[in-house]
Formats: sequence, structure tokens, C-alpha cells
Amino acid sequence: MPDMPVTARPGEVRPFIMNPEGISRLFSRGMMRDGPFAAHMEPFEAPIANVFNPKMRGNPVARVFESTADRFAEIGAPEFPFVATSYRLTEHFHYRTKHNPVNAALQPEFFVEISEELAAERGIERGGRVRVWSKRGEVWAKAVVTKRLRPMQVDGKTVHVIGIPLHWGFVGAARKGFGPNSLTPQVGDANVEPLEFKGLMVILNHQPRSRWHERNRAPTQDRGLEPSGSAHGVQPAAVRRGPHLGHAGRSAAGPATDQGRQADRRQQMHRLQGLPVRLHRVERH
Repeated sequence: MPDMPVTARPGEVRPFIMNPEGISRLFSRGMMRDGPFAAHMEPFEAPIANVFNPKMRGNPVARVFESTADRFAEIGAPEFPFVATSYRLTEHFHYRTKHNPVNAALQPEFFVEISEELAAERGIERGGRVRVWSKRGEVWAKAVVTKRLRPMQVDGKTVHVIGIPLHWGFVGAARKGFGPNSLTPQVGDANVEPLEFKGLMVILNHQPRSRWHERNRAPTQDRGLEPSGSAHGVQPAAVRRGPHLGHAGRSAAGPATDQGRQADRRQQMHRLQGLPVRLHRVERH
């Protein structure tokens, strides 16, 4: 993964940082798995089916991790009606600048961005506390209601988009906050391999302030991943934990359990965010 070399001079790094040449690949005979002309593929989670082949989920040459292959919401699933996407902010760089007091002062707190129409539909005020969850996890944040995001008309129906910046964590000068990694599926881009999944389906609800304080203490991947009940006020199912589970939720006598895989994924996210590997012990309490 080329990304940005430490020796790069200003202006030297081109926009497409995941490709060695730094430019996009609209046509390539030897460098694209889905080339020479890439066909449009809807994400693995999408509000509509692929227009070219409704039976096809996602890109057939994308990298899908076996441990999470069953954690995709159905295409157009009514319990996950909103599209979510992640992005960066000009005031931060990845997870590093949350340790800098200046950057933390400019963007101090994790938020999700929603349209005025979605805020009105869900009864959410500017600065209100919201919970966003997918089939894999959940996050809690303040809501930024903006005109930047507008509802889309997709296949004859209105689809709302939720923007989730990725810069926060549970150490640093900024306030503690989540990020999109708790929600996103583990899918590798077809051509550049790393986890580059920018579209997913979620649900969002307003939450009272007392509920926010109860939850605003740690990531929650280990506190239930499967939604149950109706689309409004869905609560995640409990995850069993017992004394027979050792470190990372593994049984001493057998292979990794679901809890173990969740703990492994959580540790990977912590490494990406610069958090201690053992932080999940604190999170559970």
C-alpha cells in the first residue's frame, strides 16, 4: 500500500494514494482484476440490486473475509434503510492529529452528518445525540444537521445518506469518540487489496441524553451485533460470555468462537487507531 511516504515532498503525492502511480485506473489491461473496463457494481450492502445482474452481490473479484462473509445486510433490507459512508475532515489526518490540542480544538468531538430532511423524519435536533448501527456494530455521536447532504432518488424511492468521519478514538486530546470501523463490513477493494469499503447500510435513531451517557464509554462491537425487533428502537441482542472463555474470547480447548473473532477484529481496529491492544479489557467494564 503506497499511501504517503515519509520522504514525500509537498505536492508530490498524487490523489489516488492506493495506487503506486497515484492516478485512477479507468482502463488497464494488466493492472485491474475487473478490467480492462471496470463494470459498475453496487456495494455488498446497497439500497437496490445491481442493475446489470440483480443476483450478484458486490464485486465478484473483491476480497471478502470468510469470518465476516455472513454479516451483510440483505440488499434493500427495510431494517437498514439508510446509506452510510466514511470520510476525512480537513482539520484532521487519520487518527494521529486527535493527539494534537490544536486539531482537537478545531474538531473536538465525533459526529455524524445528516440532512435536514432525515433529521425532520427521525425527530433529531442539531447537536442531538444519536445512535447509528449496522449488522456488525453500533456507534453513538452528536448529529450535525446540514444542507451538504441531500436525499437521493434511487430506483424511484428516497434514500438518505449519513456521513461518518473517522478521526476519533478513545485516547488523545480530543474527546472520546467512535468511528465508522465499528459499522463497516470487512471487504477488500478488488484492485488495491486493503480494506477500502465506503458504502454500507445502517439505521439511525435519536437517543435521550441519559442513554448517551450510559453508552459513551467504549466501543461496543462485543455487546451485540445482530439487530432484533422493528426498525424503530432496535436493540442489539446480547452476546453471551462465560468463565470458559479465555483471552480474546477463545475457548481453551477449541477454535475461536464468535466472541473471539469479534475480539480479534476489535484489536485490529485498535491497532489501526493507535490504541493499546488490551484496551478491550477496559471496554468491557
